[in-house]
Amino acid sequence: MCSKAIEKDISACGLCGIINEEGFSIDGETVLRFISAMNERGNGLGAGFAGYGIYPEYRNYYALHLMYYHHRSRETVEQLIDENFEME
Repeated sequence: MCSKAIEKDISACGLCGIINEEGFSIDGETVLRFISAMNERGNGLGAGFAGYGIYPEYRNYYALHLMYYHHRSRETVEQLIDENFEME
């Protein structure tokens, strides 16, 4: 069997941001409306989202929220995380 690598443009990405200059929280519905258009980056590499200040009581930690299309993907990613990161 012959396989051919498929080239993907890793620079194709989108970015949007929202912030309340008064320092107030922004509800999730507002955020979901503008990130819903970013489900796919357009190059087949998927999409990711970042939030700042979501958990103020854990300001010195990172939080990962992962979504999977397939159960097998979840097992693979969670094994990688367990083997390479310290979690509390």
